Amino acid sequence: MLNLLEKFLLKLYQFAVNFPRTNLALFLTVFGLFSLHINQIKSFITTEYIIEKNSIQHTRLIQLKNDFYVPDTLFTLLVGDLDQSNPVCKVHDWIQDEAFTNKEIESIYSPFHVREVISEQDRVYYPKLLRLDCPMKRGSVDYRPLHSSFWRNTFIPTTKLAKNLGVEILFRDTPGGSRYGKIDPKVIKNFKEKLSLFLKNNFQSIESFYLGSLGMLYYSFEGINNTVRLNILFLLAVIILFRIFFGTFRSGIMFSVTLLLMGGMLYGTMGLVGAPIDILNTGVFLMVSVSALEDFVFLSAERMHSSIPTTEIFKKMLLPGFFTSLTTIIGFGSLCFTDMTIIQRFGFYAAYGSLIEWLMTFLLLPSLIKIFPRLDNWADSNKAILAKQINKSVSFTPSKYLTWLLLFLYLSGGYFLLHPQLNDYPFDIFPKTHSFKKGMEHLQTSRGWEVSFDLIFKDYENKPFNLDVLRQLRLEKEVVQILDSYSLEDYYTKGLKPLRKALINRDFKRSHDYKRFVSSSGSARSIVYIKKNLVSDINKLISKIRQLCQRDARCYATGEVVAYADFANHVPAVLLESFKTSIFLVGLVIFILALSLGIHQKINLILSSLWGPFAVLTFIGIAQISINVQTCIFAGVIVGLTGDNAIQYLFATNKNNLKTGIVTRGLGSIQMFIIMATGSLIFQFAYFQFTKDLGLLIILGMFLSLFGDLWILNSLIGRKDEIK
Repeated sequence: MLNLLEKFLLKLYQFAVNFPRTNLALFLTVFGLFSLHINQIKSFITTEYIIEKNSIQHTRLIQLKNDFYVPDTLFTLLVGDLDQSNPVCKVHDWIQDEAFTNKEIESIYSPFHVREVISEQDRVYYPKLLRLDCPMKRGSVDYRPLHSSFWRNTFIPTTKLAKNLGVEILFRDTPGGSRYGKIDPKVIKNFKEKLSLFLKNNFQSIESFYLGSLGMLYYSFEGINNTVRLNILFLLAVIILFRIFFGTFRSGIMFSVTLLLMGGMLYGTMGLVGAPIDILNTGVFLMVSVSALEDFVFLSAERMHSSIPTTEIFKKMLLPGFFTSLTTIIGFGSLCFTDMTIIQRFGFYAAYGSLIEWLMTFLLLPSLIKIFPRLDNWADSNKAILAKQINKSVSFTPSKYLTWLLLFLYLSGGYFLLHPQLNDYPFDIFPKTHSFKKGMEHLQTSRGWEVSFDLIFKDYENKPFNLDVLRQLRLEKEVVQILDSYSLEDYYTKGLKPLRKALINRDFKRSHDYKRFVSSSGSARSIVYIKKNLVSDINKLISKIRQLCQRDARCYATGEVVAYADFANHVPAVLLESFKTSIFLVGLVIFILALSLGIHQKINLILSSLWGPFAVLTFIGIAQISINVQTCIFAGVIVGLTGDNAIQYLFATNKNNLKTGIVTRGLGSIQMFIIMATGSLIFQFAYFQFTKDLGLLIILGMFLSLFGDLWILNSLIGRKDEIK
């Protein structure tokens, strides 16, 4: 079977060498055809597009927007000297002007727009609660009327001096939509730039922060755009690293060319079939690039230290390179067998990209070398650095006692896989220094809450039951406040006689305020403000609400916060299933290869190769790293790299002496780790915090995998395979 596969791959290789121009033309044609569709890619970066379309939370989210007046909002938080009348009047005037002139804005809610009801003997009128006689002279603004209103602790914190105020901007859907969804983030960008310019020209002490669902949309849009710069930086790092380890810039440029062609085909395919860029697969190019380094690193290490012709080196590395790419495809591809579309999509395109990169390395590069003979000398041992020093560490062998102790990490890793830490905090996608995180900190410090979700009562008229649920929910420690339709109606009609109350209610039902809380079908909405956007806390509240609502029969929780929490709850099962599948398949590949090649150290090879992922799981458990979609991707990368070194050792083994394989390819293993780890440091320049964290986890995971693949294997085989 192995011989048949090798013969097939050799035929492909011979075609690339014998007909280099035809082969190159084929690759470039495919690249050109696919890359034409890159501009068709859409970017879906809001919760509505992340969660499963067939889930109950997606249905409820859509129904929420259909039944109530709840467009996506930009909550703009202004922080500074806003207790003084002069700056407040200027801010008020600017907001009023923007509401009238900005055609993208549908409506604005702010402390300047809150009204009260005044009922006199011969008239009823609705003056603004915050009385500003602009332009005002020096003095402080009296926010106390807002503190006792229905909107208390939302636009203005309930403190004596208001050092910040919130403005809720509701934008219209972009006509025809945009590649990012219903609203084009550029609309938010334009508003942000206008407000920033206004504040800069008029105030020195007032900062602006952009929160809410559209704040997340805008900053996610910025992060995706930053990924292009990160990819370029990674390619430059690769060129420099290859110069250090393989002696020429030519080697890094050759590999970078294959990555660029791979990226064009990958993203072109996504555009062609309508697969979107989302918050997860925005880094698929980087993930594939890091994983694809191994084939070219081992190829270059062989080229640098071997005196045989380049064509023979490619033939020699063709089959092991295929199997190392296969394990990478298995690692990513295992994510396709989950129930979560966003993870399936990442897994499929990462596996697809890995396949393309193998084709580029072993079928395109030989044609390029044939056409351009100067490329043949892409590795120069005389100019390479650190090779001799690194090679000394190949023979390092831990003691037997330490090795058996380390093997217990299989048990701890398995335990933490079965008992994951689910404590996802969605805002952690941004660094602590990010404007969004700072804004959330101001919001939480001044008001006591970070986010809100919606509680939908199916029957607005069932007031006693609904009020009892609200009363019990207010007792929960995570709940800071609740805005409900009954309290809003009481706010407008409290103390009025029946006829006046009926008159006010008639006007109230025509307003957007009413449509935000009561639907035409008779359901009612309440807004629940909570302390932290922490999935574990939200799960407790949802469980309590289900109990109070008689298992969703009479009411239920919904909104983006709830939808994301429901999505996050399914992630541990995804990690478990994909990890089990990929570990089993990688172990099976190593076993079959060892059996086919007549190697007797099958169990030791499997034990050492799979040790790294279980050691990683142990670290994740001890460090209490939250299990989320990023952790799944990290696990996919590490499992994808699992077994690659073992496969190289197997194919380099001479006469069933595994030590010969380790000595031959051990240097390449360590060089691969150093290049991958150093390249992964580029992730620290990423926009998103989870990408930065992912880079560090990958470095740790690659080191643990190398430790198992090479040094634990040295210890397990002991002196049985010592080279005579």
